[in-house]
Amino acid sequence: HPVGVEDDSVPSFYLLTAFAGRLSSSVKHFVSPTAAFAAMQDGKVDAVMAMRGELEWLLSQAKDEALKKSDAAYPNLGQATWDVGMAVHESNRQLAYAVEALTEAMIADGRMQALYAKYHLSYEVPGLYQ
Repeated sequence: HPVGVEDDSVPSFYLLTAFAGRLSSSVKHFVSPTAAFAAMQDGKVDAVMAMRGELEWLLSQAKDEALKKSDAAYPNLGQATWDVGMAVHESNRQLAYAVEALTEAMIADGRMQALYAKYHLSYEVPGLYQ
């Protein structure tokens, strides 16, 4: 079964190398998860592997009950989830402190979770704040 992935992405690397490359012949590359998803809707691939947030957004926009997100675990993937991070150049510490304060407030008062919900994304409290 052909699987669509974005070029040079974690899903691409995983599917090309997992199980000694046995899945590589099924991998079809696209310029973006959106392009891979469109190929699935057009019947050119049977599935898409992408980051969870990308897939959740695409599924919410497709509004097609026949399309579902799999909760399957991927053997040998290593870390399957990670916290989203932000970076600020070291020369702008004041901005970094302001971003940190705003982010912490949004997590604490529920605005971050509401923002994720607005875009139909799963929200998990980052490990630092659990």
